[in-house]
Amino acid sequence: MSVQEKMIPILQASEAIQNENNVAVLGPSGTGKTVFITLLSHAIDNHFLDEHPELRAHPKDGRPFLESCENSLRDGEFPERTQQLSRDKIIFEMRGTGATASSMEFKLPDISGEDYKHMCLGEEIRGDERVVKVCEMGRAKGAPYGEMIYAVYAKMYVFLLDCSKMKTDWEKDQTQYSQALTTIQDFKKTTSLSKNGRINTPIAIVLTKADSLEDREISAKELVRTHMRRFYNTLEDIHDGKREYFMVHVDVQRNRENEVDSAEGLKVAKPLSHSHPEYTKFLWWLHENLLE
Repeated sequence: MSVQEKMIPILQASEAIQNENNVAVLGPSGTGKTVFITLLSHAIDNHFLDEHPELRAHPKDGRPFLESCENSLRDGEFPERTQQLSRDKIIFEMRGTGATASSMEFKLPDISGEDYKHMCLGEEIRGDERVVKVCEMGRAKGAPYGEMIYAVYAKMYVFLLDCSKMKTDWEKDQTQYSQALTTIQDFKKTTSLSKNGRINTPIAIVLTKADSLEDREISAKELVRTHMRRFYNTLEDIHDGKREYFMVHVDVQRNRENEVDSAEGLKVAKPLSHSHPEYTKFLWWLHENLLE
């Protein structure tokens, strides 16, 4: 079967998939995706709704998983690293408070590092061939496409970068982040969801573990521009949509020298505290851009 023939079911993907508000959260394993999504839920319950009383929001599906992760954080432990999570597990709903106010759902289909890894295919495969290769991953026997189809029609992409690895891994990791971006570009070109070959879908760049930075005054955008120049330039070259940078963290236990005690390892500070203003800012940005 030719690449063009394999593309037919992808382009004919069910209307339900294309109309879902899938938010693709991407980043290598260990970047902090599980903690990020858990604290989004925590921010909704404890901060976001106080600042935006015109809205109502709550987890519609996946609450037991989120509560389990939050309980781990409250006990001082980070949740176990995600190996594989069932698709469509985490769903949030937002709606206005008025009688005629509209509502929306947004889904976080997978919070393991697998999807990100699948999208970093290198430069030797491009266009339709690249899209087919991604969409064939995880395909069940007899199915027209695999679980990665959600990423083709995602309404928003969120890239997570681990600040604790800025000095050791960012320079070499930027190649894979750029490759994931070009995969998204191919998705949108193939499905005619691009303009002039550029990505119009909103993209958020979220710097996690920001408490590990020596200089917390520097902006997230400047950090990416300085330390991941290839990734930053790729964004500038191929992305025309709404874009925003965020910097988040959860407080960890440190000694008097503000260092993590190596004997104890990385522990969450109790009571649970985190950069909730940045989480509420992200939630509002997500709300605004998914409603457009």
